[in-house]
Amino acid sequence: MKKLMTSLLVFMFFLMAFAQVYAVIDVDASGIDPSEKEYIKIRQLLVQVRENPLREESFDYLEKAISLCNRKSSKAELYFLMSQIKQHTPLKGEYKSYAESLDLQGAKDDIDKAISLDNTQAKYYSQKASVFASVRDFYNAVKCCDEAIKLDSKNSDYIYERAQYNFYMKKYDDALKDVSAALEITKKPEYYYTKAFYEKEVGKKQEALKDIEKAIEFGDKTLNYYLYIRTRAELRLELGIKEEEAVKDLDTVIEKEKYNDNNKYWAHTIKGQFLETKEEYAKALESYKAAEKLTELKTFFQNKIKFLENKLNNKE
Repeated sequence: MKKLMTSLLVFMFFLMAFAQVYAVIDVDASGIDPSEKEYIKIRQLLVQVRENPLREESFDYLEKAISLCNRKSSKAELYFLMSQIKQHTPLKGEYKSYAESLDLQGAKDDIDKAISLDNTQAKYYSQKASVFASVRDFYNAVKCCDEAIKLDSKNSDYIYERAQYNFYMKKYDDALKDVSAALEITKKPEYYYTKAFYEKEVGKKQEALKDIEKAIEFGDKTLNYYLYIRTRAELRLELGIKEEEAVKDLDTVIEKEKYNDNNKYWAHTIKGQFLETKEEYAKALESYKAAEKLTELKTFFQNKIKFLENKLNNKE
């Protein structure tokens, strides 16, 4: 179950990263000073970027826009945008992995340029932290978050971001302290979800269950709502309480989850494991067969299915 909860937190972390990339897609000139002499031309270049920011051609448009700026703050804003796009845009050519196709050094250089031009923007330090995290330098990522928080202590996202990096350094107490502080500022369901995970890591399972309930309360109609429902089921089964309600939660996920097949896959798997422990082999078999259809990792389920079929045949 610990491995499963870890996979859930990693999923949430990358979901947040995806949300940041999606935000980049809505590129605008809002950070550019309207008094720029070439403001209209800069806006036109950013329209080109907005059409498809995660492509190499966007770098050329942004370089042209930067060359037209005569204000440090405007140049800084464009370098900030350039850093974000470089962090997530695969370069053309053959690479061993997606990570190697990214110009992460270029992303770091660009955000450093932005900071050198304007060191008063908390979001620049947050972006630098994200770049450090991309190369798994979580120590320096935390240091950058510290700078962002100094500049904007009321922004819960910077505190929550630092919590993530503390977690990856296995500083669970610090991570829990940060996510709790973030919740004091803003009640977000993903914060409650993550807090529950951290509490579980330090053995506070009952508190984790309470925070999952909060995630469900605040996360109604959000993309991750059924992830929270499934997590509640897992915690209940792990604690050995309200097992029937936990199974109902899993059934709800199986029936109503429309966006995340991985979520349905785990719901079927967890249900199968629980039913197997209760020696309800026929129902467990159904769950495992459903899970097998949703994954490429067939061997585990093929062995489970064969094992349960043999059990059922021997009973007959």
